[in-house]
Amino acid sequence: MKNTLITGTNRGLGFELVRQCLARGDRVFGTCRDVEAATELQELATNHPDQLTIIELDVTDEQAIDRCVEIVQSHTTHVDLLFNNAGISPDGEEWSNLSPETLLHSFHVNAVAPVILTNRLYPLLKASQESKVINLSSGQASVSKKGDGGKYSYGSSKTALNMLSRTMAFGLRDDGIIVTAITPGWTRTDMGGPNAPNSPEESIQGVLKVVDNLTMEDTGEFLTWEGEHYPW
Repeated sequence: MKNTLITGTNRGLGFELVRQCLARGDRVFGTCRDVEAATELQELATNHPDQLTIIELDVTDEQAIDRCVEIVQSHTTHVDLLFNNAGISPDGEEWSNLSPETLLHSFHVNAVAPVILTNRLYPLLKASQESKVINLSSGQASVSKKGDGGKYSYGSSKTALNMLSRTMAFGLRDDGIIVTAITPGWTRTDMGGPNAPNSPEESIQGVLKVVDNLTMEDTGEFLTWEGEHYPW
């Protein structure tokens, strides 16, 4: 049984990660900003009382991160899997309405917060025999494939996440901690929209298969949900 921490679990890919990790027997810690509003997540916790712990967490709040780590420490001595899934994509952002506040907040949520949470969880990750940090990235993060305008905050912050993932990978390599960025593909979620080709179930099945097969040779790489290398 793996001890798995997942951020942004109230809906979409985060919720599906929780559902599939529970189904395979993981001990799951699922975080979200508003626990009271996360009714489906609460239902999962009711049905899996010994398997799922819901933790209220705003990933941009350092004190909340510290409280989250304390709660996890009260339940276990180690964390095997960390899925940094929480992310935002500002609606309606165009060249004509760019703002530093939106850009900075996106970078905080999508790039800075995963690094800080990983940093605070470091003792628990190091205590695992096979710990892996999975940063949920995006095809929008690829500099070489970028061919249009728009998605200024989202794409650039995910690109920053990729660089930070690679940097963490080298920094944590000697501790035996694998760090990868994985794009889950274009998926039918609130963020991906109804026209996306992949269902959350398909995407997360692929992500978990890739994660289970990761070795130290994969640390620092940018992979797809099908296990292929994605262009930087």
